[in-house]
Amino acid sequence: RADTVRFEDDPADARGVLSHKANFQRGSYGYLTRVEIAGRTLQESLAKMQAGKLRITFQVPNTAKNRGGFSLYGEKMGRFPVDPTVIFFLAE
Repeated sequence: RADTVRFEDDPADARGVLSHKANFQRGSYGYLTRVEIAGRTLQESLAKMQAGKLRITFQVPNTAKNRGGFSLYGEKMGRFPVDPTVIFFLAE
């Protein structure tokens, strides 16, 4: 597990302009979120990536208070016109 991020419940207003344009859950938007991986978790992730087995999963735990779902927005939905992106910075 890289990180746990908690979000407010299903925001929607004028900031979700891309969702209005797509005519899908009008005004619904998310949060631009950054997760950094370091230390042992980073080393394990790099080893899996080199073996061709890196998997990134987004999920709502069964124990979460509000398990209503999770939306992952891309460049044509929500508030920010970007697709989910993974960037690796490797320092020597």
